[in-house]
Amino acid sequence: MRYKYRFSELGKVPFALEYDDITLVSRYSELPPKYEISLETYLTNKIKLNGPLLSSPMPNVTGPEMCIALGLTGNMGVLPKTMSIDEQVAQGKRVKRYSSGFITDPVVLSPEDSISRALEIKREMGFSTIPVTHDGTPHGKLEGLLVKYAYSERYKDEKVKDRMLTFEELEEKGILHYRRPSLPEAEEIMRQNNFGKLVIVDEEGNLDSIATWADVSTREEHPYALLDKDGRIMYGAAVGGPGRVEDLEERAKRLIEEAKVDVIFVETAQADSMGVMELTKKILEDYTQSYDIPVVWGNIDNRKSAERLISKCCESRDAIKVGIGPGSICTTREVTGFGVPQLTAVYECSEVAREYGVRTVADGGLGNTASKASGNIIKALCAGADACMLGGLFAGTDEAPGEVIEVEGRKMKRYYGMASVEGLKRGGGTRYYENIKDAVVQGKEIMVPYVGSVYDVIYEVEKNLKYSMRVHANAKNIKELKDADLEFVIKIK
Repeated sequence: MRYKYRFSELGKVPFALEYDDITLVSRYSELPPKYEISLETYLTNKIKLNGPLLSSPMPNVTGPEMCIALGLTGNMGVLPKTMSIDEQVAQGKRVKRYSSGFITDPVVLSPEDSISRALEIKREMGFSTIPVTHDGTPHGKLEGLLVKYAYSERYKDEKVKDRMLTFEELEEKGILHYRRPSLPEAEEIMRQNNFGKLVIVDEEGNLDSIATWADVSTREEHPYALLDKDGRIMYGAAVGGPGRVEDLEERAKRLIEEAKVDVIFVETAQADSMGVMELTKKILEDYTQSYDIPVVWGNIDNRKSAERLISKCCESRDAIKVGIGPGSICTTREVTGFGVPQLTAVYECSEVAREYGVRTVADGGLGNTASKASGNIIKALCAGADACMLGGLFAGTDEAPGEVIEVEGRKMKRYYGMASVEGLKRGGGTRYYENIKDAVVQGKEIMVPYVGSVYDVIYEVEKNLKYSMRVHANAKNIKELKDADLEFVIKIK
């Protein structure tokens, strides 16, 4: 029996394959040891990533901190839909307000607001220096700046105007600027003034934007950060399928208009359905087309499903997401009997996606450790994926929501599937069934080891990817890796 194939021949293998069923065959490499490998890839034709990693939109995997960390490293976090619309929008705003360039839509106060309101913003948003405008709107006439050392709980009943630096004081201290400078210019101004804030106004004195020292240092410390045109971190957010029409419409509208989301992920257990292709598409298209927002449609796992989904739902700016039941905490294949092995699923679906000119995300089954995930990510990319979505890899990090628990002397964190009992309670049921009482349990809960900072995990994965590409694949970048059409061997079990 034949055991060695090239990835372009994967369709000729007489049986379906998981990642663990194969290993790759090394080829001659001409790249020197210190050659800088690029991990640039495309999530959609509109969004270029500086790394291929996406966090799964699960409540114990992704929150604002995870989105920020992934964004700063050139990858992308995806906020889950298992929360109220208000909470998801607030989390999205928090990501966008993280210091990464000029803040062009700042949270502001009015002079008549109480210090109590400032303390609420500090607790909810995580920052304490707040511009003050005449009418309390983001681009109103600037009245002053409330800085963190000027207020506390003891002043909660006082008005903002009594604790703020006035417009005149800002001018005198050099904290005020009448045109938006470049980031290097902003850095020099703040250094000369020995003050880590800069407030920019237009010629009429209306607030334009603000910058902080963190804005500048973020750019220097994270040169590969994934930023939008306004210098803000890019992120994605999940919405549900057709189960709750009003929720879907309002959630998409507010994420796009208020939270400035960069890409919408349609999260359904099985996207090859009339509900997704007709109802969900109809609801989303008004907002996504008006704002030119790409959509990642999922999940599917075979060629015919890909053809239907792409032809009926995808615009050229969109992508598809592949994976039914491959994850470590997903029991869909066991419970329902359905689910194509993931390597074959990625190959089949991505082949169709290339024909239509859209991108492919491989979702799940990649591994919960850096060493395991990096090898499987290489395989997924070779099979046709453009980006890879992972949950378990990130679930044990500091930036993942949830507490660290000590179990038999070991530090652990909870990790549960969207269709597990806990996931269904938290809102995952809308992904699997309209009525949560009728939802079928298709997941489980496990404990994953606490591994510390996600930045260290990302570094380890990307280091492994670059080593593999340089030493074994002779590929300078992900495009070359995919174009190389590497050989693989099927392991005998």
